[in-house]
Amino acid sequence: MKVCGFRLLIEYQYTAEQEWIHLFDKKVNSVRIHTTQNPFIPTEQYTIGPNLTISIDEVSNRPRLVKAYKEAKKIWWKSDYSVGQRFELLNFLNPSQIRVARIKAVCGRRLSVIVEEKDYPGDFPPIGPDGRNYDPQLDYQGNRWWIDQDSDFIYPVGFSNLIGYELIATPDYEEHSRKIAEAIRNNENPEYDESDISFDRTILKEPQAGVYSQVKVGNHLEILNPVAKNFQSLCAARVSQIYPSCGRWIYPVGYAKRNQLQLDAPKKYAKRRKTSIPVHVAPPPNEKVELFKIGMRLEAASKYENAHICPATIKSLHGQVIKVAFDGWEADYDELYDMYSHDIFPVGWAEMHGYPVDSPRGATVLPQEPVMEMEL
Repeated sequence: MKVCGFRLLIEYQYTAEQEWIHLFDKKVNSVRIHTTQNPFIPTEQYTIGPNLTISIDEVSNRPRLVKAYKEAKKIWWKSDYSVGQRFELLNFLNPSQIRVARIKAVCGRRLSVIVEEKDYPGDFPPIGPDGRNYDPQLDYQGNRWWIDQDSDFIYPVGFSNLIGYELIATPDYEEHSRKIAEAIRNNENPEYDESDISFDRTILKEPQAGVYSQVKVGNHLEILNPVAKNFQSLCAARVSQIYPSCGRWIYPVGYAKRNQLQLDAPKKYAKRRKTSIPVHVAPPPNEKVELFKIGMRLEAASKYENAHICPATIKSLHGQVIKVAFDGWEADYDELYDMYSHDIFPVGWAEMHGYPVDSPRGATVLPQEPVMEMEL
């Protein structure tokens, strides 16, 4: 009857009784859709969908999710990484540094990562009585920091030494990282530890040939800054060094003004258009942009506290950037996301993975049902 992300409003034949169920509930074996439109990315309903493949039922001549159903379930549970793997993590509080971290938990595409004391040179800085010096990436009393597996915070072992980035690590790890970087420079096979995330994994993206190769040191751009303290505006920036990875959420000079967004920039920044990155470096608008509408419901991971996934609504559209309002929270807490961000999810994503969703502020909290069991 209706589709909202991963949740379906179904009607039982002959009884007309209706019920909301999850698409991947274990009692669902296949889905027959009573519409000729793709039910998972509808153009008129307020939902962001998982975009699963459907086929035509030969009996009813209507779309039906049958053969692709079990494969689709596996895809939505799959992660490229596993608990215990070690990698290099960009310091959220000081992005000029990289530290050693480990994966502590996996939930779909999302990874719970932490810097443990055994990987840190010396003692952790003490937390002051007012929370001063608190570092969300350090293993304080079981703290966990959640990010997407393709996050710009994650890099393979040896990355810091390969590009000359400041590494905060134990002497043993520094030597290990140095040897890996040296082997890569000499076109040799690095000797990784079993738990290391290596350069041959998808964690490091290659630049798009003919596109990012046009970006030069000194170019100006506008970005959704992942380490900013203000997630309601774009930031003006300049390319000071080019690393062998593909930057995301970057836009040419003038993007914010053209799309009615606030820009944190110095005076006379508008005159930097001649030194802007090429316009086509930012992913161009396509059919995906048309799928997003003001008022659509979704789930979003807060950039302030990324362990929290909250019910939210699309408040405004700005090219391929959307402004999201968290249900029950004031406008001061709105955040910007690129449409390609993996920090926004269809309704029901958290339920599917057994991940807790924050209740809208001020809402009555009902007892949570047991996490449904998924059989693949």
